[in-house]
Amino acid sequence: METYITVHQHLIEDIHGDVEDAIYFCSNNCHRDYMTICHRDNYNGWNGCNEVMAPEWCANCGDQIT
Repeated sequence: METYITVHQHLIEDIHGDVEDAIYFCSNNCHRDYMTICHRDNYNGWNGCNEVMAPEWCANCGDQIT
């Protein structure tokens, strides 16, 4: 049985605007912190409620996203 979770995500796009990858976060706070600390001003706003297959871990805090 497949299990899905809801994540915040940051989309990585190529120069044409096509999505190449996504980074997953447990919360908007982790998303904003990660982008501020690691990638300067690359935070593009709230992007939560995205459904992906479990398990996934937050790129910022490392917690398993539930």
